[in-house]
Amino acid sequence: MARRIVSDTLHVTLLDCGDSIQISGTEREHVELVLSQRLLLGGRVVDRPRQSGSMWIASYRRVYIPADELQVENFGHRFYVRSRSLERVRTKVAELTESGARLDGEFFRIDEFYTAVCYVPSHAPSAVK
Repeated sequence: MARRIVSDTLHVTLLDCGDSIQISGTEREHVELVLSQRLLLGGRVVDRPRQSGSMWIASYRRVYIPADELQVENFGHRFYVRSRSLERVRTKVAELTESGARLDGEFFRIDEFYTAVCYVPSHAPSAVK
């Protein structure tokens, strides 16, 4: 099962496949920028940007998350909250929504991880402390 998320600012699409993420977009620079941001957070390259038709595609492997931890990734106006514990994800989403974010879609599960996406309007206060 995979979940597709579209960036508001860079016009790229992320395909969430559990431990790996595929990044695609029409602009090589945007795909490279997103990939480099993910690598700064500890991700590992699976595929460097390559052209496939009119699209540029790259992929990276997420950082391993121990059973008792929570991962929050920021991408544009969205926060991706991910953990093996559904309760930890729900708690963090509640905290983000109190700070002006809103849940974008529903909680979903890929493999053993629960994930939620929160959208933060540009005029909202900082959602992550």
